[in-house]
Amino acid sequence: MRLLALFLILAAPLFSKVDPKNEKVLILGVCKDVAPFLPHMREKIEELGRCFKDYRIIIYENNSRDRTKELLWHWESENSKLVLFTEELTDEELFDRSQCRSVENGAPNRMELIAFARNITLQEAMKSDYDDYSFVIVTDLDFDVGWDPKKVVRSLSYRPSWDAIFANGMLPDLRYFDRYA
Repeated sequence: MRLLALFLILAAPLFSKVDPKNEKVLILGVCKDVAPFLPHMREKIEELGRCFKDYRIIIYENNSRDRTKELLWHWESENSKLVLFTEELTDEELFDRSQCRSVENGAPNRMELIAFARNITLQEAMKSDYDDYSFVIVTDLDFDVGWDPKKVVRSLSYRPSWDAIFANGMLPDLRYFDRYA
């Protein structure tokens, strides 16, 4: 116990306290067919955004077959802080965005398509409009429970010399889900 206390005393100067109320944050996400989760995630994302001086939400969606597009358009009409990109891509366009193919059925590689989608949100985030934003949070939009915005803010409040904080989803059988995402 003394060693831990000593480490914390020695490490304390490495951390600088950040007040999120003085910072701006970009919250990015990509999605497809997430209608059952979207109302809950909207609530979590907006609650997280309100913890900061200002926020913008950048979301990319494509080819949803459920009510995802409709819910996103409704959210965009109610919250001017949401920057929304949606596309309806042909099979040919999906194949053009992926170099790898599924061994089972020759379909475009899911991870490449997700990376392509995330890069669309990152391209928007890199615009000079957002130069004064201190944080970028990338989240999945298909959580049924979500995360606690206060805990996310607390993690960001102590800024050592880190560049990123990551979390992985795990399935009930303790396998990682979307580990490449």
